[in-house]
Amino acid sequence: MGAFRVAGAIYVPFSWAVALGWLYRADLWVLQTAQEYPSRFLPAVSRVFSFFGDVEIAASAFSLLLAALFWCGRRAFVGRLLVISVTTALVELAMKLYLSQQPIPEGSV
Repeated sequence: MGAFRVAGAIYVPFSWAVALGWLYRADLWVLQTAQEYPSRFLPAVSRVFSFFGDVEIAASAFSLLLAALFWCGRRAFVGRLLVISVTTALVELAMKLYLSQQPIPEGSV
């Protein structure tokens, strides 16, 4: 429970700072710096994370996890995990569809 409180104590103020736009200049500086200097390392890392983030790979890994837990006798936990995952996906979809997004300034593209 202590780690959860520490994570919350870090996440909540950081989220407020981002929401209020206090980190906009720092974010813009990082973005511009990353775009100014070419790197071979970042595209390679992006490809690795992109591969593991594919829907097919993530769904397969999640299905294997659920099957292993079910096979080990953790059926109630599998049900809760499945309900939580589906609920999270629906909330994320609703947020993507109904919340407005800040447009990227033309000078930074």
